[in-house]
Amino acid sequence: MKGVSRAVFWQVAFGAMSSLGCSRGVAAVDRPTALLSASTSAQTEWAELRLAWEQQDSERAKLREPLEDFLRRHPSDPQGALARVYLAFILMDEENFLAADVLLARLERLPPGSARDLFTIAKARSFRHGEFYDLALEMLRPLVGKIVDPYERELFLEQLSLAAIDAKLDYEAMAYLDGWLRGGSEDDRARIRPKIVLALRKTRRDVLLSTYQIMRTRTARYTRDMETLVGDRLGEIAVAEGDAALARWLLDPKAGASGSPSTTGLGELATSKRGLRTVNGRTIGLLLSSGTPLLRERSADVARGVSFALGLPRPRARADDPGVRLLTRDDRADTPQTALALEEMTGEGASVIVAGVDAASAQRALDWCDKHGVAVVLLHPPSTRGRGFVVGDARTVELSALAAAAVRTTPRINLVTEAEGDRALEVHALEEAGLSLAHVVGCETPPARAGLPRFPFVLAPKEKRPGWLVSGTSSCARDAVAEVLAFGPAGSPLFMTLEAASTDYRYLKEAGARLEITTTAAGAYPILASRSEEAKDPDIAAFMAQYRERPSWWTGLGHDAALLAARAVLPLPLDGVVDERLVTQRRAIVEAGLLAARRDLWTTRASGFDAERVLPRTFGVVAWTAR
Repeated sequence: MKGVSRAVFWQVAFGAMSSLGCSRGVAAVDRPTALLSASTSAQTEWAELRLAWEQQDSERAKLREPLEDFLRRHPSDPQGALARVYLAFILMDEENFLAADVLLARLERLPPGSARDLFTIAKARSFRHGEFYDLALEMLRPLVGKIVDPYERELFLEQLSLAAIDAKLDYEAMAYLDGWLRGGSEDDRARIRPKIVLALRKTRRDVLLSTYQIMRTRTARYTRDMETLVGDRLGEIAVAEGDAALARWLLDPKAGASGSPSTTGLGELATSKRGLRTVNGRTIGLLLSSGTPLLRERSADVARGVSFALGLPRPRARADDPGVRLLTRDDRADTPQTALALEEMTGEGASVIVAGVDAASAQRALDWCDKHGVAVVLLHPPSTRGRGFVVGDARTVELSALAAAAVRTTPRINLVTEAEGDRALEVHALEEAGLSLAHVVGCETPPARAGLPRFPFVLAPKEKRPGWLVSGTSSCARDAVAEVLAFGPAGSPLFMTLEAASTDYRYLKEAGARLEITTTAAGAYPILASRSEEAKDPDIAAFMAQYRERPSWWTGLGHDAALLAARAVLPLPLDGVVDERLVTQRRAIVEAGLLAARRDLWTTRASGFDAERVLPRTFGVVAWTAR
């Protein structure tokens, strides 16, 4: 309720219904009574006020003082009833419904006629505001076809249409909206159209769609104006929701489109591949995420690994080129955008998706791909298991391995982490392994003031042998290492995850002379080399020669996911198909290919997925000071 209690509304409602003749049928049998001014001057003034009222739809508030002045000077004039109804409308325009109801309460016994009809319309508007939509409709329906005055009929049809929409009687409302538009002159329609546009924005999509289908078949008589407005509203919905299928239908002349909706961006959306079911050759989709600095850094690393694994960019086509194509999109850490990005890539022919730089993005991709029957390779484990193939591990698995090594020498430790939603999980994993945490600080922590470290606990460690554990990106690790070197005691133990250990090798090697650095190890990681010729794995050496840097942990995950995905799509022909049966068949070939794929990988000694669709991996530890 808005400003007035439901009890007050019911009192007003019963008064209104009784005055409309619900108990005795007065409205049905009494003749309309004309209200004529008692004096020539009052009649002249009122004619001017009435004309101004009908011509100033958007500026009715300016008439408030003239109307009040008319009532002061002609308190008993019969036109005072209409003046008070006009004032009630103005008060409702100003959201002062309580004052409007008080004013209308004085008019309950109006005789049938124009003033009575306008009073009924005003009461219905008040009931709509109070959320008594059915009561508003019950008051207005008896007036259908009875109001002659064009301006009053416009007010009536507006309130009737909105009451039907509010009451969820959408199809009835569509007929009223069309009648409202049909009944006006060309000048009137120019004023009415924006109001109908607002009303259509409150109408359900399915109602608009089915009504528009009827309009196109001409099985019901709707005005061309109404058809245009409904089509434009559906165009807005299509663009807002990225619904390419709806956009194509709206613009398809075969579907009966006589006048295309003019919504900006509709044509571009309709010509996109979004929402189509197709498989085009050997196409892989890569879904990245740039919602936070952490995700942007991971996504950039993944993209490098995927591109290297697929041999991209290719300077020229070769005879032995396997024809694997890569599509990339960014979900911007947003669920609707994820769906749009995946629709675009599968619409352009991707039969397998590589996605998931964190748990949330992995879950979004998995949910969509499971629903639409598309194979997905996830770089991070999702929150729930589906039919996806999982390449990566939760960071807590690494932390458990580090904690098992740290607890033997450093039972109390300081944690520097960049985990966002997983911070509590990280703490739990370390404590489960027997570590006691002295401080937990985020990588984003700013210094207290210039000259002080970002992680203030390094200034005054209480432990005789303080330790630090860094769980974050390489940039976070570099900052943490720099502060431990600058402010911590020599020989301090420093533990790092493989993501953190991706920072510059020479820098870490120099730090290792003063600190006891320990990292996790899996597959070919950590890569203890600063130049390509120092790398033991020839494939990693080739990467370092191309990119002039070591592949980070997330680069390795992207590389391994792309290798397995590329192996899975190799059996597919190079042509494209849109036939439902062939699309389903080729997607099944890719899913089976992922289970069977075997390649030499960077991040694990395993060569492919196990029966649980997980890439097996065992984490050990490496003490850098011992090398």
